[in-house]
Amino acid sequence: MTVTSTEFKIPINTPLGPFNAWATTYGNPDNPRILLVQGGPGTTHDYLIPTAQSFAEKGYSVTMFGPIGTDYSDKAPNYDFCNFDWFINELDQVVDYLKSTLNELILIGHSWGGYLCIDYVLRYPNKISKFVASNAVSSIEEYNRFGSAVIEPSYPSDKWALVKKLIEENNFSDPKFNETLWQIHYPIHVYRHPLSEWPDYVMRTFTTPNLEQYLPACGAIPTKIRGWLENWNRTDDIKNITIPTLFISSEYDTNTPEHIKWMASEVQNGTYQHCPNSGHFAHLDDKEVWENSVFNFLASN
Repeated sequence: MTVTSTEFKIPINTPLGPFNAWATTYGNPDNPRILLVQGGPGTTHDYLIPTAQSFAEKGYSVTMFGPIGTDYSDKAPNYDFCNFDWFINELDQVVDYLKSTLNELILIGHSWGGYLCIDYVLRYPNKISKFVASNAVSSIEEYNRFGSAVIEPSYPSDKWALVKKLIEENNFSDPKFNETLWQIHYPIHVYRHPLSEWPDYVMRTFTTPNLEQYLPACGAIPTKIRGWLENWNRTDDIKNITIPTLFISSEYDTNTPEHIKWMASEVQNGTYQHCPNSGHFAHLDDKEVWENSVFNFLASN
């Protein structure tokens, strides 16, 4: 089955004036609409393209967009305005733009997109009909705790000692920092394949980030978020999510599986799915489990 896609632009008002966000919709736009929000901030949607295509084949239409500053969208002269509230504002403008022609909108957020969408449905509970958060805990405090307690001790000790030394020296420009992490972290905890097997649509997300957006938010360490996102915490508020919600975790991810399972028990209409063979990219490495859980959730709510 050939899935069609349509590219378009969404006008976004920023503190620096109006810009256009690139967007694309896969599938028949008359079908139930999903807004699929990628990780980041500052990265592209590319690694989610196969997921969008699968959902289009199942009778949904799927929109993805590039936030201002990302590779496909307009660039701003600076990104000093890009804090958490800004990204909520931008997402809300996208939601309103889409809902101007839709009765209902389903929201799916992955990674940073999951954090953002958790916060969004808490702020705007009446704009979204169903919600899926994949590979996203409810606080960065929990993310950092799990990284220190579980992920870092799992690395080969000699490799982690080298990375840790560079972190302590604040020497992130040393080529050995990223080289080592690409050996011990990304093929284990993100996309569980040798780097030589990573397809272009995955690599593109990693090779085109806007570091002016990403680094001030998260910093350079994949197991410990250091930046303005560090203080984000919605753990006490999760119970206030009222719309049908699916939380998805995975076995080798940096987002705590047990915590995500707890989140599903806290919301008022929650469902939980664990993916046993994947890291952060559960939608790819546990494709069948991930997609079936979302299809079944959407069909039953």
